[in-house]
Amino acid sequence: MSHKHSMFERFMSGLIPAHFATGRFSYHVKVLITYSLTVGSLALLVLAGLMLADGGVAPRRLVTVSIACLFAISIPMMRFIHSVNVLAWYVILVSLALIGYVDFNNQSLAGPTGPLWLIPLALTGLVFKGGQLVVLLMITFSLFLLNATLFFKELLPSPIIQPESWTVVGAVYLFVASVVVYVCTSGMAKLANDQMDSLQDKLDEKQKHLQEINDLKIKAEASTSSKTMFLATMSHELRTPLNSVIGNAQLLVKETLPATAKTRIEDIMLAGKLLLTLINDILDLSKMEQNKLTLIETNYD
Repeated sequence: MSHKHSMFERFMSGLIPAHFATGRFSYHVKVLITYSLTVGSLALLVLAGLMLADGGVAPRRLVTVSIACLFAISIPMMRFIHSVNVLAWYVILVSLALIGYVDFNNQSLAGPTGPLWLIPLALTGLVFKGGQLVVLLMITFSLFLLNATLFFKELLPSPIIQPESWTVVGAVYLFVASVVVYVCTSGMAKLANDQMDSLQDKLDEKQKHLQEINDLKIKAEASTSSKTMFLATMSHELRTPLNSVIGNAQLLVKETLPATAKTRIEDIMLAGKLLLTLINDILDLSKMEQNKLTLIETNYD
């Protein structure tokens, strides 16, 4: 697995602050920034081309440029917010404001701006899910429906783009929408691959740790087994001479000996039996560790 970062990754790392750079939402932040840079840059380029072609800057176009410039705020905004949802909502709403305003000023359904509605729809579907997805789709549809209603009621202002240019501009907008969707999708696919690589690296590292733990477990079990075998062997070795000591003591008690000698021999027998009990307990412990201890179910006082 390669750990080399692409130029795109290094560029993203320079833009995204530390609190967004890691964690499960870092992928979403990269998607939003990629989208903002792409849409903002292309919107400004298209507007600059249109202004050069028509010669002059209408006030409504200045408003359009101003809205497009709002995408740039998303980059410094990340320094002051810690919620990905806030950033996502900001980017989507600015996008809707830009496209809704351009559509409003170019005769909506009759104008060339129809393909631009693909852009917020594509991003909304890729970034959000559940209730937020439904809400944003409803906002998008409502804004589109509002412009369409104003168009049918002939309440829209005169178009900024001259009708004779609609075919060409419509093709340009379709190209822009296709490029944005393609770039965002490709960028997200790239980011998804990088995310998968990162997850695979973490998985490999965890598997390595699990293997190390398993190796330590095997060593610990081997050590425990060696200790058990040692205890069992030593217990047997100690019990043999101890039985001899106890047996000889029992024989000496039966001999005609002074009372003091018999008392001492009885002490030897008692100590020997206690020591034998202790050795038998150690043997039972060894059997328990090897799962070889047989339990007898009976009543005890």
